[in-house]
Amino acid sequence: PVDLNQPPELSAEQKPIVEGLISFVNYFKSLDLNAVEKKQLAEIENGIGIYIKKLSRGSVDANSSATVGRVLGGLQNRDFTSAMKAQTELVNHHWREHKDWLKGLKFLIQMASKKSG
Repeated sequence: PVDLNQPPELSAEQKPIVEGLISFVNYFKSLDLNAVEKKQLAEIENGIGIYIKKLSRGSVDANSSATVGRVLGGLQNRDFTSAMKAQTELVNHHWREHKDWLKGLKFLIQMASKKSG
């Protein structure tokens, strides 16, 4: 697994997206979560770690990466509908090659919508 405190080297375009995703994880870690939420957070961390690893290896195309950027933008603006819409787009078009991290991204959106209010 990828250490989210020391992610691999990424391109200048990818860095802000990864840093934004990691900041959500760190925020959730600071909260008092119930058992189900802790399990979801573990899934989120795992998914983001896999995403970062694949990104650093060039296994995530620019279009998918840009869509993850749209998810992050939606989360940062508390526009959870557009974040989920972008995530659904990824699932519909890239599930086979990216299912290992897309589930974590979905949990991230769900937790953000519950905990950012």
